[in-house]
This record gives sequence, structure tokens and C-alpha cells, in this order.
Amino acid sequence: APVSLRLEAVTLRGNAYRQLGNLPRCLQAMQRMEGEARREEERLPTQVAAFYSQQGRCHQELDQSTLANRLYMRSLQLRRKVGDDVGVAENLLDIAKMHAADGAPEVAVPILGDALAELRRKVGDRHPLVIDMLRSLCSLERNNDDLVAAERDCRASLALAQEMHGRDHRATVDARRQLAALFVDLGRFGEAEAEFLDAYAWMRARL
Repeated sequence: APVSLRLEAVTLRGNAYRQLGNLPRCLQAMQRMEGEARREEERLPTQVAAFYSQQGRCHQELDQSTLANRLYMRSLQLRRKVGDDVGVAENLLDIAKMHAADGAPEVAVPILGDALAELRRKVGDRHPLVIDMLRSLCSLERNNDDLVAAERDCRASLALAQEMHGRDHRATVDARRQLAALFVDLGRFGEAEAEFLDAYAWMRARL
């Protein structure tokens, strides 16, 4: 099979192992293609950047931040070189999450805020990654006790998810549950109950 297809396949396999929580298998599968990925950076930057990002996530979830950061930065360089604006935003989201996991939310928030502003400027507001970035910002701000900013971004993520996907999409329900949890923190239990009941109705309908 062509190298491009093999890189895409092992990236998907690594993601599947990571989603299943089998991080050693993720790294084992991807390490076999490391040399080939490095050799193909110039010819296949899009596939190699995706490969590095996925490998970085597996390292990050094993608390190997130094290795993860090196892979994220290499992926970021490749994506900036080819003008992949969505890929750049995805890399910056990964880097922000890494800093947050390492106990440095004060580093994560501005990285994520700048990345979101850049993505909106270049791609527009109606993109699924904007929803994810707003939800991540809300989570970081909530952890920092910046509850006004957290509510703003949680509401924005829910509004965009509803606009793009409708009320019954998983992205909308996840954003609704996050907003409900924030309302609990704010002591606004009536609003929290309304959002939780809406999300619960969605889950019950699928049992």
C-alpha cells in the first residue's frame, strides 16, 4: 500500500487504541512508522502532521509531556507551512490541554484563546472545532474560578452546537451538560435542573 495510506491507517489505529485506553498499544503501533513519517515530511506533510499529533496524544495521556510537546510542535510547524488553519488550531488545542493537565492553566488559557480567535478569523465561527475549543475554554475558566468567562464560553458552545447540529446531537447534549454543571457551581440550581433534565431526556430516548 502507498505510504500515505499506511500513515493514515496507523494514525486511525492509534486513535482507536487511545480511545479504548490502550495507550501502550497506541505507541507500539505508531512507533513502527516513525522513521517513515520523518522521511515523508516534505512529500506528505498533511498525513505526517496528523500522525505526529496522534502519537503526541498517546504520550500526553501517559504523562510524557516532553515527548508529547515535541510531537505537537513538529506537527504545528508542518501545518503552518502548508496553511492548514484548522490543523493549526487543533495542535494549539492539544498544547493547551497539555499545559492544563500539567497544572499550568494560566499558560493554557491564552494559548487557547488566541487559537480560537485565529480560527474564527481564518475559517469562520461555524466549525465543529470552535465548539470543542469553547468547551475547553469553559472548563479551564471554571477551574480557575473565572465563572463569568466560563458561563460566557459555555453558553457560546451550546448556542453554536444547537445552530450547527440541532438539539438532539451529541455535541449539543455534551455542551448542555457542561453548562448545567457550571450552573451548580454558581448556585443556580433551577437553571441547572432544566439543563440536566433536557440532557437526561436525550439519554433516556436512546436506552
